[in-house]
Parts: sequence; C-alpha cells; structure tokens
Amino acid sequence: MLALGAQFFVNGFIYATLVARLSEVRDQAGVSTAGLGLALSTGSLVALAASFFTGVAIRRAGSKPILVAGGLFYAAALVGIGASSSGTILVVTLVALAAFDVFVDVAMNLQASVISAQRPRPVMSRLHGVWSIGALAGGVTAAGAAQFGVPLIAHYVGVAGIAVVALLIITPDLLPVDQPHPLQRLAMGSRTKRWALLGAAAISLAIANAMAETFLKAGFTKVFNVHGGIEAWSREIDPTVPRY
Repeated sequence: MLALGAQFFVNGFIYATLVARLSEVRDQAGVSTAGLGLALSTGSLVALAASFFTGVAIRRAGSKPILVAGGLFYAAALVGIGASSSGTILVVTLVALAAFDVFVDVAMNLQASVISAQRPRPVMSRLHGVWSIGALAGGVTAAGAAQFGVPLIAHYVGVAGIAVVALLIITPDLLPVDQPHPLQRLAMGSRTKRWALLGAAAISLAIANAMAETFLKAGFTKVFNVHGGIEAWSREIDPTVPRY
C-alpha cells in the first residue's frame, strides 16, 4: 500500500512538473502556442491509441513489470522534453511521455484495485488523493524552480532521477501477481458482459442527467439525482451490487 501510494505521488509530481513549465518548454523548442497545442493533442491521441494495448501487455507481462518499465521510460521522456530544442523533438518526447503514462496509470490502478478488493474499506479514493498531493507538490516545486531561475533541463533531470530512485526502492513491495480477490473474480464476468454493463451504466447516467436538467428547466425545484452513481448505491444502499 505504501509503495503503491509512493508511485501515485511520483506520477502526480511528474505531471505537475511538466505542466507548470510548459511555456518554457515551448520557448526552448521554438514553437508557437498553437504548435505546442498540436503537440499536446498528438500526445493525447497516441495515449488514447496506446490504451487499447495496455490490457494485452499487462495480461502477458503482469502489472508490476509494466509499471516498473513504464515508470522508467516515463521519467526518461520528461528528460527528453526538458532537452527539446526543436518542434520535432518536442512532439516525439511528448508523445512518448503520454504513451508511457497510460501504461503506468493502468498498471498502478490495477494494483490499487486488487489491494482495494482485499481490504474492508476501499483505498482507490485515498490513492488518487495521494496523486493530487503529488501534483500539488510538483507544481509548487516547479514554480519555485522557475522563480529562482533553475534551468529547465536541470530541473527535469533532477525530478526524473528522484522518480527513478523512488521506483527502484518501491519495486520489491509492489504486487508480484495480479491475483484478484475471490469476490472480485465473481464480479468480473465475461468481457462482453463487462462492456455491456459499462455501456448500460453510461447510457443510464446520461438519461438521468438529461431528465434532471429537463425537469429543472420545466420549473421543478425538488429534483434529485443519485450522487456517486453505482459506487454509492453499492456502498450505501445495496452492498450485493459489485463495486468497481
């Protein structure tokens, strides 16, 4: 739990480190704001495409190796961004960082879900809270580095180095096998059923929100919607409903 929490913290820290000094990254690479936006959009599209391969990679290699390898490349990509001297290099490194981030994110959330299923209380919300704390710390550190004139490459190399050291320290304590809790296995079902349930949930949520807005626009004042969705329903009303 502590090892995984450290990875969530580091992941958020790196993200904020990049975002807080993006204007300097843009100027160093000699691209316009529009060019930077195009590079970020390209990275997002590649990340979306990469997300379709994370499941296959994790099933074959396991979440721990994917998390470790992805974390190392993720840190290396940050250094590449800090050293970008042209628009081409910036696009390549941003795309690499976005792709590796997807693998890291899925792997660490899978480990978190397994841990959560084995505990009496869910830990996902707490781990994502740790990610937010890491992002806050990374943003404050980056702002301080910019204020005191720390060179971009020196800052990014330092953060990447700390991230690599932290990853190597926590690696032995990560879950070696993606073995879900027995109750979690019962809740999984077939892939088709999972996607069908997810689609049904999304459609139901959209309909519920649309109906609530319709009633409000019609002049009704006492309109209520279920806050928290199926997660809240399972936790507070019907515990037999599987949680995700």
